[in-house]
Formats: sequence, structure tokens, C-alpha cells
Amino acid sequence: MARDPEIIVVGASLDGLAAACTLARRGHRVLVLEEDPRRPGAGAGTSSPLRAGFLHDDGPTFFPLALLRGITALRLERHGLDWCRAEVECVHLLSGDEAAVLAADEQRTARSLGAADEPRWRALLAWYRSVEEPLLDALLAPGLDVRRLSRLGVSDAWRALRRFGGTGGGLARPALEGATGGRLVAQLGLGRDGRARPGRGLALALAVATRGVATPRGGVISLVNALVTCLEAQGGRLHLGARVEELLTEGRRAVGVRLVDRDELRASCAILVEQRRAASLLSAPAAPSAHRLPAASDQSSRRPGRARRLDWSLAYGVPWQHDAARESALVHLATPDAAAAPGAPGRGLSSQAEAGSLVLAQASGVDDLRAPAGFHTLWGYHVHPEGGGEEPRGDDELAAWLEARIEAFAPGFRQAILERRVTSPPPRDPGDPAGGTRVGFGLVGGAPPRRSVAGLYTYAVPDGDGLAAHGESGCLAAAAVSRDARGR
Repeated sequence: MARDPEIIVVGASLDGLAAACTLARRGHRVLVLEEDPRRPGAGAGTSSPLRAGFLHDDGPTFFPLALLRGITALRLERHGLDWCRAEVECVHLLSGDEAAVLAADEQRTARSLGAADEPRWRALLAWYRSVEEPLLDALLAPGLDVRRLSRLGVSDAWRALRRFGGTGGGLARPALEGATGGRLVAQLGLGRDGRARPGRGLALALAVATRGVATPRGGVISLVNALVTCLEAQGGRLHLGARVEELLTEGRRAVGVRLVDRDELRASCAILVEQRRAASLLSAPAAPSAHRLPAASDQSSRRPGRARRLDWSLAYGVPWQHDAARESALVHLATPDAAAAPGAPGRGLSSQAEAGSLVLAQASGVDDLRAPAGFHTLWGYHVHPEGGGEEPRGDDELAAWLEARIEAFAPGFRQAILERRVTSPPPRDPGDPAGGTRVGFGLVGGAPPRRSVAGLYTYAVPDGDGLAAHGESGCLAAAAVSRDARGR
């Protein structure tokens, strides 16, 4: 019989699996418990819901920070993963011949931002590259990690706070104020809950410019499979159909979990769980201790915006008028109100937040497994902002509204459509105090803890299926767990 694990990871999400792999690589006995009886991934998968041979992802498709050291250290290429890259990372279309472009080519990006923001972008990028590693450590940490931030030095730490701090603006100041650059940052910072986060938008713009975006060949299921293979190769275990009902504690220390079938599983060192689940697993209101990753804060009074997802099977690629859009992994479109909004300097953030956006992923342009030869898939989600006006209510009405918007930038798009699917978000889980999404100081995050339970650690899940640091939060959490376990 297998020995009791040192560490139990609750949930086989991308971050949970990344955490488990990291811990297993460091020599820990790890057990991952996933309530889905059929597959890991916590909803991240790939299927053909529209037509045979057309692969669509459930969950994220492109990963902007796939080359960070936490994920690269797992060497998932040895376990069957192949990353695909596009010539251009991201394009925000303003008109048929005007766009903000994020590409590995620094000159191309700077020129696309316009005369006002070109020098600002060059200066920002030069500074960012000089502090990238310690800055990313701080940006990816949940909440505001002063210890990580202090590694930048006083001057750079203050600059980072001014540029990236706060969830809805806060300390963040517009770094790109022209009509083109401001809207690009605003678009990247508009979360799936409809809230504008300018600091997050700028952080993502800089990270994408230096790290790029990538998609797993064959769909996100290839990433899930590689993580599971990596985990098992390192001696870790995965149990499907294991729904955790309660956290077991002795004194003020977490020692195991109880499943819905009343089985109890013990862990000698730690329990690692996603933030939103932590509170519901505790029999009394509590959260991890201050030196752990923080639990989710109570944001139940927030009225989130709405995001709806669309998938298309296409007879040919989207016929964008702008050359960069045809080369790009991701294309951003403001929905009609934002496109009509004034483009005066400094107005980009507010106008974008008021109107919403459409984010489109063109995976089949770089991955030949996504569709039959000559055909394509398109994935997107529409964000209707918090406090925004009326939007089309029915799925067919929404699809027609957004397809007309795409058609304005890509004449002939509607003729390419073979099948479509609109997916509305599920109702909010009343047991989810965070409302399903939260972003703290940077790219993932949470709120400061209130009370402590030794041996309980949490990781943050990124904000939605779009540009977010999926997987890296789990790696950071695993590093903290492993460090403390070695010190016991």
C-alpha cells in the first residue's frame, strides 16, 4: 500500500497540477485530489463540440507567460508538450488600417503606438527588462508581497507600485496616454468581471512583449496531459472522483482532508488548495497564516460584469484587413461604444472600461492540429463591463452583434462561419466568496489573510480564460510549501 503523502493538493487545475509537479520534482510525496471522475484539468480541456476535426479549448488557449522559470523547470517538452508561437503576439484594432501591435520586434511595437507613446514605450520596456526577474516575482505573488518587492530597491519598487499597483486603478498611473497605447493597456487590463485594471494591463503588455504568448499544440488538453505525465513520472499520484468536503485540523494545524464519502486522507506536511476553496473547507472562519499565500477575501458585495464565450468553426481564416491581425495569436476589438469613444490622450482607460471588449484567439493559425487542412477555428470572449449599459441578451443576438463587429474589420468573415457556439458563464457559486475572480497587485493575487492555520497553503487562480499566468501561481505556492517542509 502506498505511504501517506507528505502533501495533498486539492484540485487538478492547471495551477494545482503545476504545483504538484513542482513538489514531486523536489522529492516530496504528493497526492492530487480531483472531484471530476473522468478527467483532470478542472474544466481545462479540448474537444470537438461543433464539427469533427475542429478542436476547441475549454479554458485558456494562449499562455502569455508560458516561458517563466516555474513552468519551464518542469521540462514538459519531455512529456509530450509542444508550444506553438505566432509571428505577432497581440493586436488591438482601432480601424482597418490602424492598430496597436505587441510583437517580439520592439521597433514594430513602438511604431504602432503612435508618436506620443513610442518614446514612453521604449523607456518603459528598457526599465522593465532591467528589473524583469524580481519584478515578475512580485507581480505574480498573491496580494502585495513587500519582501519580493523590496528586492527591486527603493526607487524601482516605488516605480512599480505607481505603474502596477491596485486592482481598479489604485496607485496605478497611465503610462501610455495616447489613443492607441492607452486603449491597448486598457484592453489588456479589462478583466472578465468587467472591471478596469490599468496596472494589470500594463504589466501584461510588458510581459507579453518580452516573453511572448504560446499555445499547446493539439489544445490545452495537451498541457494537462503533459502535467499529469510529469507528475506520475516523478512519483506523484492523481485520484479522480475524490471530492473534498472538509479540512481536518488538530489544534491549529491542517493534517488532512475528509471526502464526501467520509474517507479521511492524511498529509504529514501540508495541504495546498485553491484560494476560493480554502474558506469553504474550514469548519470555522479562518485563513492561512501571514507567511503563507493568502486566502480569498470576501468580495460578495461586488457586482461583477459579464463575460460570454464564443467558438466558431470556419471555412477559412479570418480575412482581416490589417496585416498584423492576420499574423497575430490574439486580436482585441473594442465593442461599438468604445470604438466611437473619443480618443483624446488619457481617455483610453475610461472609455474602454465603459464599453467592453471582444478578445479573439486564432490558435489554428499556428497549430495545424486545430482544424482540417484549409479550415480554421476561432475562440473568443466578450466582456460586458461592470456597470455597463444594455447588451444583447440572447445567444443568437449576441453572436450576430459581435460577428457584425468582426465583419467591420474583416469583410467576408460571416461567409466563413460553418458553426458557432455561445457559452454563458455558470451562475456564481454561493460558496465562492470571491465571486470567481480576483486580481491583487499584479497578474494573479488575493487579499491579506485574517487568521492562521498552520500547514494550509493556497494558490491563486488567474482571472478568466484569457491572458493570465496560468500555472505559475501553483509553482510559486509549491516553492513556499517545499521550503517550509524542508525546514520542519
